[in-house]
Amino acid sequence: MGLSIAQTRQTTVVGCQPLKVKPLLVEECKALLIRLQRRELLESDYALLEKLLKDGMPSLEPSQVNKPAKDDEAGEKQDGDGNKGGSDDDKASDNQDQSDNEGDGEADDKQEEEKKKRKGHGRLGSSDYSGAENRDVPHETYKVGDSCPCCGGKLYGLKAKELINLIAYSPIMAIRYLLAHLRCSSCQKTFTASLPDEASANKYQPSANAAVVLMNCALGVPAKRLETWQRHFGVPLPDATQFEMREEVANCFHPICAIP
Repeated sequence: MGLSIAQTRQTTVVGCQPLKVKPLLVEECKALLIRLQRRELLESDYALLEKLLKDGMPSLEPSQVNKPAKDDEAGEKQDGDGNKGGSDDDKASDNQDQSDNEGDGEADDKQEEEKKKRKGHGRLGSSDYSGAENRDVPHETYKVGDSCPCCGGKLYGLKAKELINLIAYSPIMAIRYLLAHLRCSSCQKTFTASLPDEASANKYQPSANAAVVLMNCALGVPAKRLETWQRHFGVPLPDATQFEMREEVANCFHPICAIP
């Protein structure tokens, strides 16, 4: 027996309850929509929306209430060919998304580790300046063992406070030793002070020769440019002199090359 069009419209979907909504005025619906868009709902609006959703939802068992829906159920349905789950393209895209998420997680972990390591914000500590010259500065008024001017206690030593000053020097420095020179007024005999231990009778020290080789060969500084640099600091070092200094360093390897 066939159903008429009116009867067909009156039938309900299996598992769903007919929607029972109290007729509302058009103005109230428009006002409700405006408040919803502006996120300015009233207390009565929440109750009305809850009633509308409950009336429109399909009937569920008590055990299924508040149970999260499973997205995998839709993928497990058989398609027209009898295969279950999504297509190969969907699986590949899921694997790609998973690998991208893992890569992002590893990148975030690396960034967090770098942030933990940078405690000093890139600043160099006093211990990093291993070539700095140490100069002790005693207190201008007190020393260890003196009485405290505030309470009368004894002063004892602590670790010295360190302060680094960076000053400019030329690559090759010159030290002028002024040796005391005396002469007798009767016999005209002269007396000259001896050189200190750190001084040498040779004008060009081995350290200066090695520095010239390092600048010219390792760092690529031309001899003429180094000559100009030295002249600006008042320590002349012509390019011809630099050649002689490099030659002295090269001659040090002759005994090694002469070994059969």
